[in-house]
Amino acid sequence: ECKTYVNLLSSGQLEEVDAQTRKETSVHVSGCVHCQAFTHNQQVLTAVFARYRADSTLKGAEPQSQFKRVD
Repeated sequence: ECKTYVNLLSSGQLEEVDAQTRKETSVHVSGCVHCQAFTHNQQVLTAVFARYRADSTLKGAEPQSQFKRVD
């Protein structure tokens, strides 16, 4: 389930899947700390890249402390 979710989210295909797959994925993510952390980190990276594209002087300015680590 984690691999499927990560592939769908990172490829941008999550919104394109059928309702049943979306529901199953949502249920999985709600109980999986690894997928929750991946989602958070994906959102942080998306914001970083958006700011980088808007202003190239921000290169490397994002602190790593915003990322979640699951051991």
